[in-house]
Amino acid sequence: MKYDFSAVAAELSAAGSILILTHTSTDGDAVGSSVAAGLALKAMGKTVSYVVEKDKYGLDRFLEEMACFGEPLLPRYDLALCLDCSTFEYMYGNENVSRCSRTAVIDHHKTNTGYGDVNLVDGTSASCGEMVFELIKYLGVPVTRQIAHALYLALSTDTGNFLYSNTSSRTFSLLSELYAMYDDYYLIADRMKFAPREALELMRVGLGSLLISDDGRFAVIRLIYETGYSERLNITSDSLLDAVRYTEGILVTVLVRQTGQDSFKISLRSTDDAYDVSELAAAMGGGGHAKASGFSFQGSYGELEKKIRDYYGF
Repeated sequence: MKYDFSAVAAELSAAGSILILTHTSTDGDAVGSSVAAGLALKAMGKTVSYVVEKDKYGLDRFLEEMACFGEPLLPRYDLALCLDCSTFEYMYGNENVSRCSRTAVIDHHKTNTGYGDVNLVDGTSASCGEMVFELIKYLGVPVTRQIAHALYLALSTDTGNFLYSNTSSRTFSLLSELYAMYDDYYLIADRMKFAPREALELMRVGLGSLLISDDGRFAVIRLIYETGYSERLNITSDSLLDAVRYTEGILVTVLVRQTGQDSFKISLRSTDDAYDVSELAAAMGGGGHAKASGFSFQGSYGELEKKIRDYYGF
C-alpha cells in the first residue's frame, strides 16, 4: 500500500521540536514505533522528547534510546506526534499535548477519532510500525541498527510474532527488508519471551478470580484489590490473557485491572470474527482492533461489570 505521507512529512519538516506520545498501557508496537520515529527525527536534526510509559519487556538493554523516556520536557514544542493511539483520551500523558502548537497522528486503528490537525490512519496495517517504517523511507532517513530493532519490535508485537490474522504480505515484505539490513533480531525476540517472577503471582491471582459465563463463551479476569491484586503486580498480563483466551470455547476475554479506588484499565480479546471487541472499547471511550482493544473506566467495579455483562448479555 502507498501511503500519502505528504501532509505528515510537511508537519515534521516544518517543526524544530517534536514531542512523541502514544497510548497508555504501552506495548511493543507503541514503544517500537516511538523509538524508530524519534531516532529518525533526531537524524534529521530535530529536537525530540518522549512521553511514553515505562518499558515492560526489559528491552532497554537493546534499545538505548529508551533511556530518553522520562527525561524533562521543554515548555513548548512545535509539534506533537501521536503514534498508535486511536483516541486523545487513551493517550498516555495527553495533558502534554497542550505544550505543542500542532498535532500529527499516525495510527493503524480503525476506531481512530481523527483528533489531530493532520491524521494519517490506515486500519489495514498490521501495526503502526509498518507505517512508521514506510514514513522513514519516505523521509529518506537511513535505517540504523537501533531503528531496525525498534521496527522489528513493533511489527512482531502486533502480529503475535507474525502469527495473527492481521499479518499480511506487506508485513513480510517489510520484515524481509529489515533482515536484508541486519540479522540479529533474535536479541529482541528472546527478550520478549521473559517475564518477571511476579508474573507467576499475577497468574495465580488472575486465574483464581476468573469468571466464566454460563455458556462458556465469555471470560472476565479480575485483577482488582478484593482478589488480592496489588500495584506490586503492575506488570505485563499478556501471558495471563493468552492462557484464558486460547481455551477451547472462550470467544471473548475481558481483563480488568484496577488502577485506583474507582479507576480501571480494561483489555479485551476476541478469538471469533463474530465478536469485534473494538466496538465495546469505542463505546467506552477507548479503541483498538477487532480482536484486541482496550479502554479506561471511572466508577465502581460493580458498575463496570454490569456494563460488560449487559453488553455481551451474560
